[in-house]
Amino acid sequence: MIYIYDGPGVSKHSQSALEKMLQFHYGEKRVRILGSKEVKQGFWRKDATLFAMPGGRDLPYVKALGRSGVDTIKSFVLNGGRYLGICAGAYFAADSIEFEVGTPLEIVEDRHLKLYSGKAKGTLFGKGYSYTSFEHVFDAVVSFGGQKYSVLYSGGCYFDTPSLESGFTTLGKYLDADEKPAIIQGTQGEGKVLLSGVHFEYEAQRIASLPINEGSKKRLVENEQKRKALETHLLTSLME
Repeated sequence: MIYIYDGPGVSKHSQSALEKMLQFHYGEKRVRILGSKEVKQGFWRKDATLFAMPGGRDLPYVKALGRSGVDTIKSFVLNGGRYLGICAGAYFAADSIEFEVGTPLEIVEDRHLKLYSGKAKGTLFGKGYSYTSFEHVFDAVVSFGGQKYSVLYSGGCYFDTPSLESGFTTLGKYLDADEKPAIIQGTQGEGKVLLSGVHFEYEAQRIASLPINEGSKKRLVENEQKRKALETHLLTSLME
């Protein structure tokens, strides 16, 4: 089974897009939603292959799940499970985070899940961020496998030290942000982890309905076939 987190702080847009993507690849009957209480109970680990954490706001994840929820997720991964973290789900999985330093939204804190031993830092592009506006949601150009992709960006992170020594490798880079690592993958115990600062789960139909810059929207919609290929490559790499 594949379980997607849906608790305080989760973006309904991201959660819904992630659910649709995973149902497309693995079937509707294999994808289920978990709240924070259910995560803490841990029963889901018995038949889970993947735990997915959508975008949203990292701090409510921390508060709602607490140490017991975090420890349950980490135990699942260490014992052979897969973890997919997108945007806030990637911040949440790092050793520590730096978010919007020098602004009212600043967060500089350690995280307890620590599936990735480095820092997750954001936001990028010097445009600032707002949780209440789509003004700072646009397309980022990301490299993967020698190709370029336009992918939705909404306050995501980059990763400071992915390396073979840390157990992680860089799969994708922000080509318009000094080639900082945008998508990384690695191992933790017997499990595998994929973290992405960009929203590769958003399909063209959903993007077309968002009140974002028309130029960004056009590029993202036109890139749909490549985005679908990217999501397939990333999920295959994580789940194999």
